[in-house]
Amino acid sequence: MSTLRIYNTTKVPLIFNEDDVLSKSKFLTPVAQKCTVIAVDEDVIDEFYPPEKRKSLDEECLREILKSYRNIEELEDMIENCEKDFEISSKFVAVGLFMCKPNYDKVEKLEEILNKNKIKYNSRDIWENVILICPERINGWANKLNVSQKIANLKVLFHEYAHAYLCNDRNNYLGTWYEKVVEEGLANYIVIEIFKNSRYKSHINKLILSQPVEYKTCYAYLHDNVLKILPPNFFYKHFERIKFLLRRYSMVLFPFLSVYHVHGEILSLWKNRYLFEPEEDFDELIKLIAISSLKEII
Repeated sequence: MSTLRIYNTTKVPLIFNEDDVLSKSKFLTPVAQKCTVIAVDEDVIDEFYPPEKRKSLDEECLREILKSYRNIEELEDMIENCEKDFEISSKFVAVGLFMCKPNYDKVEKLEEILNKNKIKYNSRDIWENVILICPERINGWANKLNVSQKIANLKVLFHEYAHAYLCNDRNNYLGTWYEKVVEEGLANYIVIEIFKNSRYKSHINKLILSQPVEYKTCYAYLHDNVLKILPPNFFYKHFERIKFLLRRYSMVLFPFLSVYHVHGEILSLWKNRYLFEPEEDFDELIKLIAISSLKEII
């Protein structure tokens, strides 16, 4: 009996099956079982892809400013100037999209696509977490990099499942450059964790290294110690705030506190971001993590 909802509305056959997903999904399995995945054509994913997701930091611009900044505050302003808007084009190609509780117009469009392809589905599921993937583009991406098409499809799918894992109803994907850096980096970090013992690990790395810089920050999180990607004075400067957070949220935010690892700290911290009050304090923390992870990989 099928436990995943994966529908194909394209003429391109899916080259992975449910067993391929479940054999690798690990802690993402409950998330995968709650998501509806729809394979769509290029024009459909472009129609759904939101404008805020088309923004990206220019890597060359970042490389230049990281050579010359004098302090964190100045660096913040300079990074904002590196943010560019890209139309769907050769510079920016959407291969996957996660939507947390899509609105009525999107649900109506998705149902129209599914009905047109005579696919049986439960209408209630389309109101929950929905993932769109574009197999034609994913296969083209894989061919261009000379990697396995199947692994490329699974990489995109698990990246979107990771977004679903990081999502919560009160605070879904947010639009600032530093939130995107943290969100996309953590989603790819989860993909790396999924494939870390796979013989196709090098294929995953090839795919990630061809993505925009925000996605590459996953490599900053591979350190054993979270201190390595934060400024030296971070814990001193924020000692009282961190002490308060540990006391108030230790069971929720830091379940793996005995090891200073990103999965126990930054990952949990981001996933439970809606708990923080006031929001400004959390924003400062996320900016520091974003800046530190960019510095680590540029």
